[in-house]
Amino acid sequence: MDRDEFLVDVRDRLLHAQDLMRAQHDRRHREVEFQVGDWVWLRLHQRLAASIIDKSAGKLAPRFYGPYRVLERIGPVAYKLELPPRSRIHSVFHVVFLKKYVGAPPAEIVQLPPINHGRVLPAPAKAIRARLNRGNWEVLIQWIGRPAGDATWEKLTEFTQEHAEFQLEDELFRKEGGSVGDAFVGRTYSRRRRTGATGSAAAAPAE
Repeated sequence: MDRDEFLVDVRDRLLHAQDLMRAQHDRRHREVEFQVGDWVWLRLHQRLAASIIDKSAGKLAPRFYGPYRVLERIGPVAYKLELPPRSRIHSVFHVVFLKKYVGAPPAEIVQLPPINHGRVLPAPAKAIRARLNRGNWEVLIQWIGRPAGDATWEKLTEFTQEHAEFQLEDELFRKEGGSVGDAFVGRTYSRRRRTGATGSAAAAPAE
């Protein structure tokens, strides 16, 4: 009898917890629907890459890519999108991975970033600039599929190991008083001092 009463109490508590969770979900939930021909952003999962992830702020958390056009509605909560040719992911997505695009549609289909087993691989689009940080070279990298504001500073040695095929322009390092060769052999340069009223002082290279 004690066991039966205990089980009844547990069941009642579970039902009460479910009612609370359902009420909280209904309060925040909103129905999202798209029409064929609409343009939507697509959210993709990210593959963890310790070299570029800002764990403190989650700056490179999953983001939206696209936009892509809705080709067909599959059931009440799934849509088929017009993805680039030879895309290595299925073209049907649940509505939770989509967000309505507002604005003029793109002139051509936006390419997807590199994907492996359904997860986005971080790939560099271009190197914006280079700098010396406490004697170590860093490069500011803009990533494929990311807005310009999400560019991140990466350590040169780690970046070149992860993306050996990516070519870095020597001009990036000349602006800081160095070169690509100097960056890899360990030569560092001090920054130029500001020009004062009595003259100016240039920075000298230091081995």
